[in-house]
Amino acid sequence: MRDYSNRGVYLDLPSPSSTAGWLETGSMPAGDIRLLTENIPEESDKPYHECSLLGDVLKELVAGIEAILDGDSISIELDATRIHITPKPDGECVTVRVEIMGIPDDVRGHEPDVVGRTELVTEIYVTVRSWCDDALAVNPDLDSSEWYQELKAALADAEDALEDAGIEEIRQ
Repeated sequence: MRDYSNRGVYLDLPSPSSTAGWLETGSMPAGDIRLLTENIPEESDKPYHECSLLGDVLKELVAGIEAILDGDSISIELDATRIHITPKPDGECVTVRVEIMGIPDDVRGHEPDVVGRTELVTEIYVTVRSWCDDALAVNPDLDSSEWYQELKAALADAEDALEDAGIEEIRQ
């Protein structure tokens, strides 16, 4: 298991401007995402994972913040992959494992990464909140889209959970 608990964690998403065709109509965009634990996006050769329902996946990631802070595991399903986040017993770190459906881990030769719990939940929250703000700038009418309202509600719940956990890094 590779341990990156002292390194950055990056949630790499398509920018709202690159998905403007969907957002301008109020539709939920598709896009490729990746959760990086070892490099900044510009330096990583990790593959992106297809995500047809980007808004739903972002909502699940954000909704998972409270579970992670409570010591519970989450799994987020994308088109052909799953991201598994499992808290370590020490409570300070989590393992992040990307499962490619249909390909056993022993064939892939990939071990989960270990990252700081606070760094991970902060990165998820801040990145998705910024993405939502940028998406709203593309189309101010997104506030009336059901998928966007659900994502914003998940962000509000996650902010409460982060504040309850004493995590202050969420302020911009």
